[in-house]
Amino acid sequence: MPLNWNVYMDCFGCTLEDWLKKEYPHRENDALLRELSSQGVTGVTKNALRKLAQRKGIKKECCLDSKLLLPDKPYEGEFNWREVISAAQTLKRARQALDYSEETPLPIIIETHVPIVVTFSADWHVGSEATDYKAWVEDVDYILKTDNLFLAVIGDEYDNFRSFSSVAAVIQQLIPPDLQLQVIEDITREFVEHNKLLFTTWSNHVDSFDERVLGQAAIASLRRTQGVPHLGGLGVVRLVLRKDAKDSGQLYTIAATHKPVYGSHLRAAHGAMKLYQQYFPADICVTAHNHQPAHEEYIHYDVARRMYGDTGFGGTSWLISCSSYKSEESNSWAARKYGRGNLKRESAVLWPDEHRIEVFDSISAAVDRAQSLV
Repeated sequence: MPLNWNVYMDCFGCTLEDWLKKEYPHRENDALLRELSSQGVTGVTKNALRKLAQRKGIKKECCLDSKLLLPDKPYEGEFNWREVISAAQTLKRARQALDYSEETPLPIIIETHVPIVVTFSADWHVGSEATDYKAWVEDVDYILKTDNLFLAVIGDEYDNFRSFSSVAAVIQQLIPPDLQLQVIEDITREFVEHNKLLFTTWSNHVDSFDERVLGQAAIASLRRTQGVPHLGGLGVVRLVLRKDAKDSGQLYTIAATHKPVYGSHLRAAHGAMKLYQQYFPADICVTAHNHQPAHEEYIHYDVARRMYGDTGFGGTSWLISCSSYKSEESNSWAARKYGRGNLKRESAVLWPDEHRIEVFDSISAAVDRAQSLV
């Protein structure tokens, strides 16, 4: 077996000449050196090496096998946990800069001398074969052309079934999800250009479905650039109606969420009531998701309204549950859960010169009421 003397002598901590003098004093060193300089070794036995290794306390493998010599530091630099946390904080700030959602956006101001109408619309489900497209297009055109009529969208604008536990829900879409998104982007642009859209909200079909499949909502970039407040989950919008910049105006608070934590098949506005009780007692508490329209007048904290009327707290509040345009449901699992739907258009008339709200289940009825006061 060929021996690598440079490696072995490093293990023993001595030079080859010193080792030869000690182990083989009867032989000439020069002759041995010449002999050991060849590829093989003839005069020195492995047994002699083993004995030397035992005296040195070195395992025999160090002498008989190849030896791997690693550097003292396998990598440059040292780990510092503070650097890791600092990098995380930098990335966190970058993500926060891209976050388009708000909980309490800045007040929305409308300058007007006459009452206005806000229609609360949700669950369009554009793309579904069960959506009543004729009614939806008619309402869109009516909102765009009618003065002093504004829109708040409470989620689920499109169906967005990219994957689902029920394959029927996916294949029964008339419009594929990528085109559904383009439709919503285009109509949102129209609403913004006509100064109609007050705010939008998070919802399970539009946001959660994409977050589950894609990691983020595909509509996120649109919401960041459209300049319209977007409520992420729960939120409160402050709407101020005033005659001009010198007028303090009337403050109306609107608490909204698409999918309430609580619901009841016996009371459609139950989720809005829980929003009022557990989140914020706003002038209008509005939810959606269950496709069942309803509105209730609720009077509570009346003294608080009289004492602190300018804070938008207490007195008469309205609890609203939005309808759905997905009113021609044929999918069995959804029909069992939501029924075939009852299409209403919950709309509120708000006054600029007094704190007063009236709610109707028809857009045209609310508009007629507002125009009758001019």
